[in-house]
Amino acid sequence: MTITLASLRDGVRDMFQNLGPNTITDEALDQYASAGLWRLSEDRARETEYQLAATGSRFDLAALITDWVPEFSVVRQIWQPYPTVSLDNSAPIPDKDWRVQAIGTAQYLFVSGGISSSGALIVYTTPWELEGLAGATVTTVPVVLEEALKNIVASKTAMGMAAKMAGSNDKSMPADFVNMGSSKSDQYRRVAREYEKDYLAGLKLAYDRPKGVAVVRSMTTEDSMGQPFLTHRSGGSRW
Repeated sequence: MTITLASLRDGVRDMFQNLGPNTITDEALDQYASAGLWRLSEDRARETEYQLAATGSRFDLAALITDWVPEFSVVRQIWQPYPTVSLDNSAPIPDKDWRVQAIGTAQYLFVSGGISSSGALIVYTTPWELEGLAGATVTTVPVVLEEALKNIVASKTAMGMAAKMAGSNDKSMPADFVNMGSSKSDQYRRVAREYEKDYLAGLKLAYDRPKGVAVVRSMTTEDSMGQPFLTHRSGGSRW
């Protein structure tokens, strides 16, 4: 079953069922889910594609691609001509022959020599979406990343509860926190770190090192004519 915001809420609440009378509201969980989804997108970017049918040498990416996010998205590759059957019929445009440049609030793709009438395939990154969150109607997070998402949202939730118990609105805690005391806020901090470790372990990333560069590709397997051409490449309670 595909994960949704509603099922994520239930899953995270189950992970905190032994905490006593403290209530985690839907509003708070939605904030933690949003932060966790963004973190997952940074650590394991979603890579997808766009069929560029327009000709020319300059393209406004946000105007063309509905899920292009200026503060996040990057172009990985451009294939030309557009592959109608398989990538064997196309070739990547060398990196030196294209660039993405910000002009004002827009981001433009410039291609030396331009895109011909045969079109092109743009491979780019975009954040993951979760059905029910921020207006998303579908979930793009694959099953293999659902446990990681639940763990990082649980970590964000525990950090938020630690701040609440400490009487602070600041939900960021020192990374080198050592004194794990016996207070409720200390307990939340400890649990937050444990869930973050589980999250990173699931992604095979080190807890104390910079995250690796990786993507999970979400590609179509058919072109606009229905022809196949691409394939996908590629916790319990703490209380």
